[in-house]
Amino acid sequence: MRKLLSLFLALALFVSVMPALAEPAPADAAEAVGLPAVGDVVEGFEAKEIRPFEMIGANLVLFEHQKTGAKLLYIANEDTNRAFQLTFPTRPIDNTGLPHVFEHSTLSGSAKYPSTGLWFNLVYQSYQTYMNAYTTDAMTSYPVASLSEEQLLALADFYTDCCLHPIVKEREDIYRTEAWRYEMEDMDSPLTLNGTVYSEMTGAMTLQESAMDNANLVTFPGAALTFNYGGKPEAIPDMTWDALKEYHDTYYHPSNCIGLLYGSFENYTVFLKLLDEAFSPYEKKEFTFTDSGYTRITEPVVTSFPYAVAEGTDTANQSTVYYYIICPGLKQNKAQQRAADHVWMLLNANGSLLKQNLKKAFPSGSFSCGRELAAPDDALVFVANNVNPEDAEAFRTVVNDSLKQIAQDGFDPVQLDSIVTAQLLDNKLALESGKPVESIMMSMAYDYAVTGNPFDYVESTEDLVNILDENAKGLLTAAINDWYVDPELYTLTATYPEPGLKEKQDAALADKLAEIKAGMTEEAKQAIIDATHAEPEEDDNAAMIAALTPVAVADLPEEVREYQITDETGADSVRRISAVAGVDGVGKADLYFDARTLPQEDIHYLRLFTRLLGQLDTDAHSKEELAILMDRYLMSRTIGVDSFDTPEKDNVRAYLVAEWIALDDDLAAGYDLMKEILFHTQFTDLQVLSERITAQKASVRNSITNAPYIALYSRQEGVADPKSRYYDYLNYTSYYAFLEELEQQMVTEPETVVTRLQNIQSFLANRSGAVATFAGNEASIAVNASLVDTFFADIASEEREYPVYNLPTPPIKEGISVDGNIQYNCNCASFSQIDVEPDYALNVIGSLIADQLLVPVLRDQMGAYSVWCGTDGDYAMYLISYRDPNVKATFDLYDSIPEKLASMELTQEQIDGYIMQQYSNLAKPEGELGGAVTAMTNILHCRPADEKLQQMRAYKSVTPESVKNAAGAYAKLMEKGCRGTVGPIGTLQANSELFDAIQNPFHTEDLTQVSFSDVAEDNEHHDAIYSSFTSGMMLPKEDGLFAPDEPATVGDFLGGLYMLIGGGSNDPEGCKEALVGYGLVSADQDLNAELHEDLFCNILTALGAGFSTDTPDAAVTRADLADVFVQLAGE
Repeated sequence: MRKLLSLFLALALFVSVMPALAEPAPADAAEAVGLPAVGDVVEGFEAKEIRPFEMIGANLVLFEHQKTGAKLLYIANEDTNRAFQLTFPTRPIDNTGLPHVFEHSTLSGSAKYPSTGLWFNLVYQSYQTYMNAYTTDAMTSYPVASLSEEQLLALADFYTDCCLHPIVKEREDIYRTEAWRYEMEDMDSPLTLNGTVYSEMTGAMTLQESAMDNANLVTFPGAALTFNYGGKPEAIPDMTWDALKEYHDTYYHPSNCIGLLYGSFENYTVFLKLLDEAFSPYEKKEFTFTDSGYTRITEPVVTSFPYAVAEGTDTANQSTVYYYIICPGLKQNKAQQRAADHVWMLLNANGSLLKQNLKKAFPSGSFSCGRELAAPDDALVFVANNVNPEDAEAFRTVVNDSLKQIAQDGFDPVQLDSIVTAQLLDNKLALESGKPVESIMMSMAYDYAVTGNPFDYVESTEDLVNILDENAKGLLTAAINDWYVDPELYTLTATYPEPGLKEKQDAALADKLAEIKAGMTEEAKQAIIDATHAEPEEDDNAAMIAALTPVAVADLPEEVREYQITDETGADSVRRISAVAGVDGVGKADLYFDARTLPQEDIHYLRLFTRLLGQLDTDAHSKEELAILMDRYLMSRTIGVDSFDTPEKDNVRAYLVAEWIALDDDLAAGYDLMKEILFHTQFTDLQVLSERITAQKASVRNSITNAPYIALYSRQEGVADPKSRYYDYLNYTSYYAFLEELEQQMVTEPETVVTRLQNIQSFLANRSGAVATFAGNEASIAVNASLVDTFFADIASEEREYPVYNLPTPPIKEGISVDGNIQYNCNCASFSQIDVEPDYALNVIGSLIADQLLVPVLRDQMGAYSVWCGTDGDYAMYLISYRDPNVKATFDLYDSIPEKLASMELTQEQIDGYIMQQYSNLAKPEGELGGAVTAMTNILHCRPADEKLQQMRAYKSVTPESVKNAAGAYAKLMEKGCRGTVGPIGTLQANSELFDAIQNPFHTEDLTQVSFSDVAEDNEHHDAIYSSFTSGMMLPKEDGLFAPDEPATVGDFLGGLYMLIGGGSNDPEGCKEALVGYGLVSADQDLNAELHEDLFCNILTALGAGFSTDTPDAAVTRADLADVFVQLAGE
């Protein structure tokens, strides 16, 4: 897995709530928690090493289990959001997804806790702040977090028993639920595939994910990394239950385990005792991980792979290119490896020479680089997204030329200073994210899994302070020359979208399943039908839940952190808000400029304006210089648009927002630079502006495709809520359509676009209605105050009226077509839309609905990955299924909620579990800086000062009676709320009766729904014509007509032939060019000429198809050509 500045992407079992944070431990915290000395034995674990990790205010104790050799790393600091994790280094052995499926199956019950649904019960009913499991290419991990030591210990017991004694080894039905299974509604229905992991990976295999797989396959032949650890959908059905059980026996052993324990504990030793009792029955076992099948490439490899998308998909700037540099021997030299890592960190910065050169060469692209850690050889990797496949070699050239230039000239001093400053900020704000599992424990565990060193992550993090010294000694440029420049071994792999291939793959899968069904006995078919309609298992988990949830509702504290806030408006009309935060020498500045006074026709230009800032030249700096300066002085910067409610929620207030984090000494430079960017950016370079608009269009498309349910939810919430309607209009499909039009306008009227952007810039240079907020300590606030005065002093003030907006209202029932192979189904409505009084208690009831009514059916039976049910504060109610293979069946399940909810007979004890889980989200503390910012933002959003207390008390108030009463609210949601699906166009059209409208923002087409009026069903060529059309080998003569009896053209023939010989698309010119090189057609061949049998047979014979003719001058009809294409495709 590539080691990038951000955390690695992991396949997660469940989308959980965020962990909290506390302040770093003081230097003498070790004494307070009673840490052992090296050599001490605590509950069967010997303390092997103790060292500090100052960035998170922690002392690290590495324990080793005396009997089995299992390791435990205790991360002792003062964070009260404590966490526990078991990690097993695992490797994929094929593409069936064994590590991933076992991750899912592990938590489906154990010998001590024999219930398939207990994990989800605990997710919804325990006082946890994080419960999850995740798989990577090198490990499988099981983390859990809680604000309660007692709760964490109980959940640790559950996790440990599940890992060591999972009941999936005795129950094939769990394997079938999580991995894959056949389904069939009745004897006449088609056979289909389902399964939680199968559905998840069907949705997860994006072009970018496939591109990584393709690159690894080429770069590391025979290595474990060439297999997809999550599972490829086409390979998952090859998995067997026996293989899954064998996988557990191979990897899930204490000797192959490292535990992590994080936070502040009164008695951490009880966790060691728990593990000692669990591990002691095992004997020590040796584990080594070698890639015995790996064969290093001996020469550069350049190749490409298609990715299936629907016919009609716009493929421009949608490809991904991987450039791998193989570095034999780098793994064995830690010092050089660190230097090589520091090089790619510098290269990854937006202001780096490499990034700037790549942006010039490929304006629509986005780029990253890193080092692949899990491969048998170290490899440096450069990735380009949103490019074209023919850009691959040029991409490699730009990378190599940039590296040579940096090796010769060195790194920019300001950029080096940026890295050091960023590290200083990281040290000051290490726990601000409030995510100890994601930000600390994942990285520690992964680096251990690939290096065997439990402290590798700590050492690499701390080693960043040496980057200036390495540069001064020439070690960074030496690393470039030694490992990056002119490599002997490299691979260059392009993955490109192929329109129409999705329909071909879908048809091939349907044919395969039909053949499997035809070979089944009646008894086998009936068994599948019975299993498809089987009622979900109902476990009585009350006793186990009670045993595993030791915290009582009565014990939940009503404590809310209060911040000292100053809120005043000066004589200059600027509102200033500051909040005192417990941080030292660092603060966060936010500047808000009133954008609500813009007319409606400028809203999309406003969004584009914010996206262009920082990417174009200013009056004083080039965009390349600007990128370096922004990395240095505007850390964690964002320039965007924020929308707030009016107090009455009957309108929207919109602001351009510029925000960043800075050290006190850098604040002045940050304000000067931000002012330059906001008001002195130039829009007159038409070529660069056009390139940036194209790149923005690709970015918006990716944001919609990668999280389509958010786009759908925003539209649904906006039906009756002005703020949400504005947000949707600003960001999603309407904005994408605007960018499509603007691309064309840049060709015909570029000056108009420039003028509109310049007008936005002038309009926003107005301090009337502006707001400046700042969070920091009192000294930082004082420094900031004078800088704000100076910033606004020369900006004009003009009072303006709010214009009336008439933004388009989305349909109540809507489908939205996106790239991908899976659906997301959403029922949502604002409270005002369905005449329901907002009630925070619905979050508790929503978690109950998900746990008891939705997950057991939607996930365990119907194959969806997950489902969410709750409220968006006091704005809206929602139901969202995630990576769901169903449409109508999911909405039918939603419709059943009101009746089921009204008939539920629950005890207060049962409800208390749901209260505790939701309450934990409120009780966990925020980071000092983040909490102060939230407090100020709540003021701007007109939120009540005691809102969190209101939520806490509302949660505690839920009773069996209020659960029944909530049935009315859900009945109104079903009756009056919005209903929508995002997914493939074919699925939406197959369910078109459910929607008032189907939006197709990317213009994809479902070829299976196209019909030709001139091809009757009894036409002898009917099947061949439709098969050749849906596969993309032949195109219609015109809309709705195939013209089967008309002569085919040479272009008709060469276009389909090009696909048959692996060209990837229906490209007559491309095929002609290839055939000219072999002398099979002339360079002046007319593609519109009639296709005669002599040319037809000569080409096919030359290609080995063996066709001959007695009538060389006869024309080949389009129907005959379709027959031949289908015949050749079958062969």
